[in-house]
Amino acid sequence: MIDEKAQRWAEIIMAVRIGKISATEAARELSVSRKTYYEKENRALTALAQALQDQPSGRPAQETDKEKTVLQKKVKDLEEENLLLRSSLRIRDVMRQAETEGEKKGTDSDDHA
Repeated sequence: MIDEKAQRWAEIIMAVRIGKISATEAARELSVSRKTYYEKENRALTALAQALQDQPSGRPAQETDKEKTVLQKKVKDLEEENLLLRSSLRIRDVMRQAETEGEKKGTDSDDHA
């Protein structure tokens, strides 16, 4: 919500910008010097131009919680390590099974000889 004084300044600045009144009249109406009027007018127009600049689309980025980010990375790393270890165990089990089957074939071959 804009306060009344700021609203009055905005209205007078717009009146000057469209040529309805002069800067001298505006300064007198606002009880300030012309220099002060021009300084505030410049500040107001700069703020207006900045407010009208294109903004990035979408939601603004959320501030990241450093601890949360660290923990998320740790979880990801542990999940990758877990996957690697499970894969290693599966490979080991397959190799043991192959060895066992190989030994059985060797024993079966001995029986037939």
